[in-house]
Amino acid sequence: MVVQALFEELPARPDERGEVPGRDPGGVPRFGGSRRILHVVGEKYEVAVYRSAVCPESLLAESIGRLESQGWKVKKGGKVMLSASRYNRPDATVLLNPEGNGTVYMVLVMEEGK
Repeated sequence: MVVQALFEELPARPDERGEVPGRDPGGVPRFGGSRRILHVVGEKYEVAVYRSAVCPESLLAESIGRLESQGWKVKKGGKVMLSASRYNRPDATVLLNPEGNGTVYMVLVMEEGK
């Protein structure tokens, strides 16, 4: 996965736990004991990037199970992507990228109709 971002100022630095300030977009839960490594809010979107020690296959299975148990409708997009929707919540896309034995994943939430 390649993400390019242009910042008007330096992004926030991680705290002593390796977590950057921000929030979990759209009420999408975190998966695989992950830490947030980037959080960006734009005019019509919100993105958070996380790092987890869990392999992508297990992380994808956990993601689907947890989202569905919380009332999300989930569509799997191959081995590295899913989209999720839930009443009164913005739609979310989760993209996974293997990193060593773990995974870096991104949650993207777009405002409805944008």
